[in-house]
Amino acid sequence: MASHRRYETQRGPGERRPEADSDPVPPSARGALVAAPPVEWTGTFGLSYTDAEDGSRTWLSPLDVQAEFKNVKTSVDLYADGYGYSRSDGDSLSGFTDPTLAAWHKPIQAKAYDLAVGGGITVPVHGDLGGEHRREFVGAVHT
Repeated sequence: MASHRRYETQRGPGERRPEADSDPVPPSARGALVAAPPVEWTGTFGLSYTDAEDGSRTWLSPLDVQAEFKNVKTSVDLYADGYGYSRSDGDSLSGFTDPTLAAWHKPIQAKAYDLAVGGGITVPVHGDLGGEHRREFVGAVHT
């Protein structure tokens, strides 16, 4: 049976161990690392009811979730009318509505003038209230 011995080397003060040289980020690249931009999350959820003159009644639960990346002036939105129920002339429909995913960027942002450009896609859910086809959009908005 072979015997195994562990040999250790004595190091003087200030001498580095070989394990200390295995840093995954070399010192020359540490200044080049950029932290992820801060994200501000907002969410809005609600409930709406409509009692129209024609006798139809509609309930919806709209939602909007937004992630805004402050350093790069960009936001990503997910919004929809949520789950809905509609009743008209004895017929009733219920189900989820089509959600929309959009991204916006603000290349110009000033006190007196803001400009946002972006686009998005609406995904069909193929239900009673949902659509059958995907829709895309691009746009520009100023305030």
